[in-house]
Amino acid sequence: MLDSIYKRLGRFGMLGTSGLPRKDALITVGQAESLRKFINQLGNGADPNIQRVRRELIDALDDDVVEGGLQTLVDNYKKHNIGNIYEEMETIREQIRNGVAIDIQQVEARIMGLFDKLEELVHNLTSKHNELAEMAGTEVDELERKLRELQ
Repeated sequence: MLDSIYKRLGRFGMLGTSGLPRKDALITVGQAESLRKFINQLGNGADPNIQRVRRELIDALDDDVVEGGLQTLVDNYKKHNIGNIYEEMETIREQIRNGVAIDIQQVEARIMGLFDKLEELVHNLTSKHNELAEMAGTEVDELERKLRELQ
């Protein structure tokens, strides 16, 4: 069973030169579903030990898909670091504190530009969060359906 699974993972480009799964390997939801179906077809369906191993493999796969989705969400939040917005605000504050001759309208325009960037960032992150939450929900629904079938 394991050799067959590794061959399938290899087709997905998930194995390293050692023949083991790469730590940075990502599986799409579609690939995970394909692998789940493949695992369900492996071995003698009547053997309780085979059934248990298949369930454990599928559970581990589902856990990885959900965990991977959550990690992607965290990575997206980190990628869209808003630190540069705060840095720019601090630059403006510093200029004001040091009495640099600045145009108030120009400062206001810069601040408004920063708020626009922040608002856009929040909208993008919210959309990505909702998309990942929907994907995770679909996967959980599918997992529940499969668990009901197994009972």
